[in-house]
Amino acid sequence: LKKPLCSTFLSSDLFLNSIDLAFISETWLPPDIPDSIIKINGYCPLQRDRGAANSDKKSGGGVCLYYKSCMHVMEFSPEGCEKFEILWAKVRYHSKLFVYAVAYFPPGANYGAELVNHLHDVTISLLSDNDVFSVTLCGDLNSLDISLLLSTEYNELFTGPTRRAAQLDRVLTTSDHLYDSAVTTKLTLQTDHLAIICAPKICLPPNKSKISFRDQRMRFKELFNKSMDETNFQFIERFTDPTQAMGAFLDYITDVYHFCCPLRTVVLTDRDPSYITPLIKYQMKQKYNALRKKNIQKADKYSESILVLIAESLRSNRGSKMGSKFTQKTIKPLISFSLLQLMRLTHIFRLFAQILQTEIAKLTLTIPTQIIWV
Repeated sequence: LKKPLCSTFLSSDLFLNSIDLAFISETWLPPDIPDSIIKINGYCPLQRDRGAANSDKKSGGGVCLYYKSCMHVMEFSPEGCEKFEILWAKVRYHSKLFVYAVAYFPPGANYGAELVNHLHDVTISLLSDNDVFSVTLCGDLNSLDISLLLSTEYNELFTGPTRRAAQLDRVLTTSDHLYDSAVTTKLTLQTDHLAIICAPKICLPPNKSKISFRDQRMRFKELFNKSMDETNFQFIERFTDPTQAMGAFLDYITDVYHFCCPLRTVVLTDRDPSYITPLIKYQMKQKYNALRKKNIQKADKYSESILVLIAESLRSNRGSKMGSKFTQKTIKPLISFSLLQLMRLTHIFRLFAQILQTEIAKLTLTIPTQIIWV
């Protein structure tokens, strides 16, 4: 994960495969890197880096867990885990408690039997707690002999090669009936290992956000400008107080803006691709409504518009981190624009010159250069 753009590639892998929990071994992260550096939008990281206590090597190794930001996850440390490269976490889902562990066993390490005994003892202890519903263990275990685990409480979800012809990566669980399938796939993240994706029978619901935005496409901006050109602003002259005049002026253009640039509301989820903007989601909704009414011609027009908007979104997102679009569109439900872009400053001065009884050249009325419309 310390390589350049790793978090970008990993973000796209997580979003494209709709991953709720991701376990990574051999992160190679040094201990002084904070979680904020490797954080991915929509996910939270837990990491356990290689230290002197759990390996003779100074670099490499390390494990990490990414979980959906809407999930309730808590890291815990069973007795003796500090000796190994392993991270334990509890996940609360409804009334059930699920325990996960991600481990890395380096090639040629001499503490294999001790690690297996640790995993076995902790699992037996956890399962004796009626609150724990399932325990799942995964990671790059290399040549670790896991026969003791398989002969007792664990079942293996996937068997097959994960690096060339060897099976180095394992996924063991005490509740294999919770999963539909487990398959391998090649990631965009640079690695010579295949990723194992396990599909649960019950998936977490997507994290939804209701977003309101102003539709400011060109035709709506042109409609606004046309309305401004056709407006007779003589009603401003009946005010003798500049403050009241400015207030009436701003109220009027605000009403025109609300009319010409309508407010749209859509629902975005953390499973939407990074290029999906609120406007694209709104267009997709309109296309679906047109198809329901069997208006194929109108639906085709929406399809053409959606393709153009997606292309623009991809161009604007090029070079930035994948997934950042979701954060950008959830934290900007307000639309801001420059007042000076709507009307020429001299035209506004002309409206208030008579009220202030001041020559336009000497007018010192302060006009806000930016307005945020709620």
